[in-house]
Amino acid sequence: MKVRTGFVSNSSSSSFIIAVKDESVPTKINIEADLKDLDTEIFNTVEEYIEHFAEEWGQSVDEFIKEEETFMQVKRLFKEGKIIIKGNVSSDDCENPISMYLYTEENIRDVMPKDAKFEVIQDTNEY
Repeated sequence: MKVRTGFVSNSSSSSFIIAVKDESVPTKINIEADLKDLDTEIFNTVEEYIEHFAEEWGQSVDEFIKEEETFMQVKRLFKEGKIIIKGNVSSDDCENPISMYLYTEENIRDVMPKDAKFEVIQDTNEY
């Protein structure tokens, strides 16, 4: 179980993680929104991914690799030449209707096209 420490607010947010061949691959879902237009971070190497999440969760790299459930899947996708995009949606993002929609109404898997060129590793309600 992950325990967050530090500042806590009344706002709520959720994240998603997808894998694509490279940044030029479309990441659109059926609501005609580009997931890369949301608050996203792009990881080009497994080392960048590990360092980011270990730091975000306040763990050593060794602890993160042992505990992170999606790590093996992400590692495989990097080996296949994909990049990883982590995005955030939030209840505070009133200015962005797509963020609000994905936070309150739907999961990415529910609205992604059948021929999507990306793979959902972790959906908005799984974080």
